[in-house]
Amino acid sequence: MGRTDQLGVINALIGPPAAGGFERPRPVFVVAGCGGSGRTELLREVRRKWRHRTHLALVSPRDYPPDDGPDAHSRHPIRPLLTAIMLRLGDRIPGYRLTRTRILVAHIALKVDFSALAPDDQVERLRTEIDRHCDPRTLRTFVDDLAQRLGELTTGLNLPLGWAYAPRLVNTAGALLVWAVRVRLRRRYRRAVEWFGDRDLNLNQDADRALINLSIHARRLDPDIQRGVDDILTAALLADLRDSVARMPKHTPNIALLIDDGDSPTATAFTGSLLRVRQLIADAGGPTADPVTLITTSSGFLTGTLARAAAPADWSDTALREHPGRVTRPWIRAPLGGLSVSEVKLLAERSDPYRAEAVASTVNRLTHGHPEATEQCLRRIGRHPELAGDIDGLLRGTEPEIDGTLEEHLLRVFARGLSRNHRDHEELRQALVTVSAARTLDEARLLMSLLPDVSSPEAPVFTSESLWSGPTPATRRLHPLARYLGQRALAARTDPEASWERVCRRLRDAADPDDRATRLHYERLLHNHVPVLGDLARDLLETPSERWLSLFDEIVSAVDPRQPGVEEIRGEHPAETVEGHLAVLLGAVPVFELDPCLTDVDRRQELCLLIGHSYLYLAGKAVGRAPLLLRANHYFALAQRFL
Repeated sequence: MGRTDQLGVINALIGPPAAGGFERPRPVFVVAGCGGSGRTELLREVRRKWRHRTHLALVSPRDYPPDDGPDAHSRHPIRPLLTAIMLRLGDRIPGYRLTRTRILVAHIALKVDFSALAPDDQVERLRTEIDRHCDPRTLRTFVDDLAQRLGELTTGLNLPLGWAYAPRLVNTAGALLVWAVRVRLRRRYRRAVEWFGDRDLNLNQDADRALINLSIHARRLDPDIQRGVDDILTAALLADLRDSVARMPKHTPNIALLIDDGDSPTATAFTGSLLRVRQLIADAGGPTADPVTLITTSSGFLTGTLARAAAPADWSDTALREHPGRVTRPWIRAPLGGLSVSEVKLLAERSDPYRAEAVASTVNRLTHGHPEATEQCLRRIGRHPELAGDIDGLLRGTEPEIDGTLEEHLLRVFARGLSRNHRDHEELRQALVTVSAARTLDEARLLMSLLPDVSSPEAPVFTSESLWSGPTPATRRLHPLARYLGQRALAARTDPEASWERVCRRLRDAADPDDRATRLHYERLLHNHVPVLGDLARDLLETPSERWLSLFDEIVSAVDPRQPGVEEIRGEHPAETVEGHLAVLLGAVPVFELDPCLTDVDRRQELCLLIGHSYLYLAGKAVGRAPLLLRANHYFALAQRFL
């Protein structure tokens, strides 16, 4: 799914109700992509479009670590994130005030430890605390304290009765204003407390006791209990926001929650909680039309977790994209594609409009549209134009903005995408380098024993749907840039326990005895050219050309960073023999087709002519000339384009 398609769907999810559009509640939208794929920038673009048109919060759980508090038992997975959302939604929009009394009442209750009190004393303490926070100065201090713990600013925060919370106004208006505010807040807080006895589920429970139990259970570390606390807090937030929009005209847009780093434990817990609460309210026949649009990101952890509970809407279906209002599933997984060639060219225009097309073609051949890599490459070429013709120098170079060489930086970007907390783990990076030799996910799993720190098939390097694309493990392939960078690092690795030779030998030896393509593919990467030339020469004379070409294409389907010359491949075979021309193809085809370091036009033309000539020679020896002649003509035509 392209960025334009995704933005169109997101705008429909946030926009006001319309005929044929999304009903409320609207599905959670998960932007799926590997490290560096531009997920964060997409969220920022959404914020730029909607920030002055509706209430919106863009948050990242990485900015809000779990709340340790004075007591270790006060830790709670999503409480800091919920607090951040509450504060970030505080921007003023004229005529559009948010209600947050339920979530504020919950926070007031959560800060009190009721466990040591008698039941009657617990109720009295709760009511005393809530009444104390009806004083606007006390409530402002309480909210400022919450914000300070998160590093947030509350300047201009649109609190309930927000006009009464400006300290200067409170101090000058005196006791009468404070009394009036207390009366109104008591009334609002009492309604908020009563909600906890019902929670839109028709429970008819004692509201005070429900809040006290929420505080007591929030101090426990049992994961199942934490999920229950999560759901109550999330339901309180949704109820507040639903009441806020209910007072507005029908054409009011949804409130947008944009959560970056959606794979983090905190974000995953919140997203799962929101979906559970929606389903629970629907099952109870409660008010389901909450006006919240949640847009979040994932490299695979979140989508895998959500998929175990409910399958996502399939946005590869064109009909669904054309009629998004028909989506009935609770969430949408939208893979974020790479930049198109035209988008790369547009970026290249900024640094060199006269060579933009050539630079864009060269960069795209390396990055395959990967946004982070494209940006870094174009920045370096803008500073050092000669690097447009030296991709190896481009990758090995350094810049002040990055740590190490460019290729090391980009490998870290991919590896961070495999970390739930988006951190740089050396083990993940080395695992990525090792599995880059594999053609498919199934083959990568054969290398598990060479990854001492990644010992499970469920490890992220094997499970990321954004890093491995394809319908089945037998066909899923690593992102081409990640594979190329990994292969370069693997070829340079000096550790004999996981060297290029050992990895390729493991993959060769694990091949099915009848799978000649796999065996010969890795024989070629091990530079065992004699069996490769022998099998290809024999098959050329005995099998139909279509089958022979299919076998050859499998053998040369990966670039070899240590690519030997034609003479080394040919060995003792004369040039004008079947084996001699096969050596030309084995040496030239993967370089021409796959190696992004090949940028010289004259060299590319030379390789085209060599490849075409060898295919033409082999056509005269093959079982069926036509397929090989077509290949030869294809490369001769390409050579003409380089003139």
